[in-house]
Amino acid sequence: MTQFTIKHVREAIDRMKPLKFSQDVILESKKPEEDPLTVTPYAAGRIIGGCFWHINFDSGVIIYAVEFNHRTEQHLNRFVLEAFSRPTLLITDATCMSYPTERRQSLDSQLFQAIQATLSQGADVLIPVDAGGRVLELLLCLYRFWIQAKMDNHGYFIFSSRVAESIIEYAKSLAEWMSDSCRNDLNNTHRRPFQFGESLKVALNLAEIDRYQGPKLILATNESLIGGYSLKIWKKLLRAPPNLLIVPQRGQYGSPTQQFFFPHRPKYINLKIRKLLPTRLLPAQTKPTITPANKDTPEESTAEKSQENNNSGPSKPKPNLTGVKVEKEGGKMVKKRKRKKKAKFPLFSFKKEERKYDDYGEIIDPEDFKVPEEAMTPTPDMARVNKRFRGPNPNPNQDFTPMRGGAGGGPPGPKGPFMDVGRRARFGEFQGNERNFQQGERNFPPGERNFPKGERNFQQNEMFQGNPGGNATGAGFKSGLEGAKEPMTMLWDTQFIRVHCRILCLNYEGRSDGKAVKNTLSQVKPHNLIILRGSVKDKGALRKYMEDSQRCKVMVPQNGQMVHAISGSETQRAVIHPTLSAKLEFKSVDPNMRIAWMNALLQDGEEKKSEMRMLIPAPEARVRGHAALYLGNVKFAGLQRLLIEEGGLNANFHGNIMVCNNGQITIQKKVSKAKRSIRIEGGLSEDYYKVRKLLVSQYTVL
Repeated sequence: MTQFTIKHVREAIDRMKPLKFSQDVILESKKPEEDPLTVTPYAAGRIIGGCFWHINFDSGVIIYAVEFNHRTEQHLNRFVLEAFSRPTLLITDATCMSYPTERRQSLDSQLFQAIQATLSQGADVLIPVDAGGRVLELLLCLYRFWIQAKMDNHGYFIFSSRVAESIIEYAKSLAEWMSDSCRNDLNNTHRRPFQFGESLKVALNLAEIDRYQGPKLILATNESLIGGYSLKIWKKLLRAPPNLLIVPQRGQYGSPTQQFFFPHRPKYINLKIRKLLPTRLLPAQTKPTITPANKDTPEESTAEKSQENNNSGPSKPKPNLTGVKVEKEGGKMVKKRKRKKKAKFPLFSFKKEERKYDDYGEIIDPEDFKVPEEAMTPTPDMARVNKRFRGPNPNPNQDFTPMRGGAGGGPPGPKGPFMDVGRRARFGEFQGNERNFQQGERNFPPGERNFPKGERNFQQNEMFQGNPGGNATGAGFKSGLEGAKEPMTMLWDTQFIRVHCRILCLNYEGRSDGKAVKNTLSQVKPHNLIILRGSVKDKGALRKYMEDSQRCKVMVPQNGQMVHAISGSETQRAVIHPTLSAKLEFKSVDPNMRIAWMNALLQDGEEKKSEMRMLIPAPEARVRGHAALYLGNVKFAGLQRLLIEEGGLNANFHGNIMVCNNGQITIQKKVSKAKRSIRIEGGLSEDYYKVRKLLVSQYTVL
């Protein structure tokens, strides 16, 4: 197993390159004959920095888009995949195909009413959230509601997380990746987003939450209720029916939050809780054991003993393996050592392998057992601190040398501050809390308060490591002074909990539902589609829809399966001859695209495979006409305005049909699986040709 260190982590972070949306990154190929890849990120609209990837290469375009949001939110713009048409390959997911969603206005109304009703009853509301993703949208939404409804008189609004302060501070500096409204507010009013006032309380631990007495709205991590502050708070709230649990997202697979979204909500929750315990406190059967190869296991030794006890008959003499022979000479017993016979087989060198791990799996680092040279030399400040805790030295001519362990036992060690405190605390001479010891310089005389910074860090960071919770015990001082990390073991505990509190599930995941996914894919029209994630039912539903309506190749790979999605592409690269290039007539389809029709031949020759082939003008004898191509997207609303303003005709809608001149001419769109077409019906007249001319003018004709 590869062991990664902090050095490897820093090297990986140094290689990261931050990008902006719509910024092209060119990745050069190792082969000179291959063109480079162009990778571009675009906003996905779900979390800050979340994006989908547009990959452009020589034979096509690949779009990787999973977990996108088609709605515009308070701090994020919407997903814009519709701007990319006919990619070679599209990779997406089917996570929310069968997951119904409501309008945002309806969700906000249910959320605000439930919170206001619960707090008015004197109960608490808990919302489990993630650390820095969707929680930002909820904070903005709830803070605006809290201010507008003047909820400060009804309770407290608390955001609880170990990184709550840093998340809010970092979010203030990320306006560049947020919505247009956030950027406009920053430019016009110079007000950064996520500048919350005193109404939002930030709690870094549970003790800070308990200080607020009264009804509380708490946003706590993590979002799945499998650990963290949210699980601890929920255990306190679930026994009281007036309390409310609002679940904004499903969380991890098999978690309690996912079970709450089931149609038939369970009354009992199967909860798996992780516990981190010191290995020395575990029972013997749960401790990890390592049996040396040269020793028998307990099972083997027990089996051998039982076999010896069960054997019957006279005992056989045991072979002499000591190499000493006892003989009788002159009535006395004399020990004679046997001569060792020379080995008759070749000897091979043996290299003893040093152990890299201890019995608990910890890596053995020789640096942990070295005593720093700085600790060997006492300083005047150390002597004063030792005198303060030790009292007067009975023998002034002899320096006091404390024990190395700090808690008694072991050979004498280096002199230094607090080396004898652990031993004295072990015998009950010091019974104080952590605060008194960490800030013990306050009790010093005025001349002894300011001791060197390094010693103060030693006192606060090393001395109290291992006893962060209260009295200064010998075990706490020992682990702190030695600086060794105690081996820990992760255990799982399964509990069945009955839920008494009220539960409200609202979809604030920020993912597009099945209807939005189908509409987006019908506009993009990919040639090939790969579906990742989601249940078997959801994947099958999306696959059937795309095969029936869009007639594209759909692949649903399994985990670890390799897929050749674009191996059958018939795209070839060629160079246009200058003579042919001069004859091309380009027409503009939209501001970003120009297109032309050419009659050319692909020149065959004996060129090398590495060289590209060339397109030359086709002979006039071989040129044949082609059917007209109508390029563009005509909208009936614009066509109606054109017929009224420029044609002077009456145009009205009857269902999906446009009727001109009181029913003399009709225009109708027809959409089939193969193509889209517009059909004009009416009598041959001057108005008919006028309508047809205005309709054709909306297309680019080749």
